[in-house]
Amino acid sequence: LVAEGDSNRELPRLMTKAGRLQFIMLMALFLGFVAVGRPFVILWAGGKEQFVVDYPVALLLFASTIVSAIQFVGLEILRAKNMHRFRAWVYLAAAGVNVVRMIPLCRKWGLLGVAGSILIVTLLGNVLPINWYYCKRIGLDVRRFWRRIAQLLPSMLLPAIVAVLIARFAQVGTYLQIALWGCVFVAVYAGSLWIFGMNRYERGLVSSMLGKIFRRGRR
Repeated sequence: LVAEGDSNRELPRLMTKAGRLQFIMLMALFLGFVAVGRPFVILWAGGKEQFVVDYPVALLLFASTIVSAIQFVGLEILRAKNMHRFRAWVYLAAAGVNVVRMIPLCRKWGLLGVAGSILIVTLLGNVLPINWYYCKRIGLDVRRFWRRIAQLLPSMLLPAIVAVLIARFAQVGTYLQIALWGCVFVAVYAGSLWIFGMNRYERGLVSSMLGKIFRRGRR
């Protein structure tokens, strides 16, 4: 389906719509983990504080996946057009660079150095050559895509502040408290995105989904 139709018009729109929805969902998970991820990691590890290093490592690794994940439609377009060889070579080169950078960073900062190296190489490998390829060879309007993604960032400022405040000051020591503070964050995130971030199409999707859930609940 991706390779058919008026791809010059529809594919960039599809990539933008899907990318924004992916970004909204992934940032909800990312900021939610910022808010209550540390106590969750400690509880999951049996209450052992030495496992807290997994928290910042997980944040860095999570952040490294967001850029590539929100462009999954672009990857499907490459596969449909049998033009994904360039992406494979870029990722192979990025893996080689990552190994070279990872060794000294691992010696200096341990797991944090490894995760930081993965984040830097992943961002550079995706943002520069892959997006150049999307623009020049596939004909996707990459600048418009990233402008539409950036339009969501102001609406995520308040949720980000709330997530940091919860992580810093909230008393969270049980799974119930994690769930409660997680609900607080979700309420702030959903409200901020609904008022300041989502467009009419995205609000319509949410309203339709909630309507189906309420109708099923009444049966």
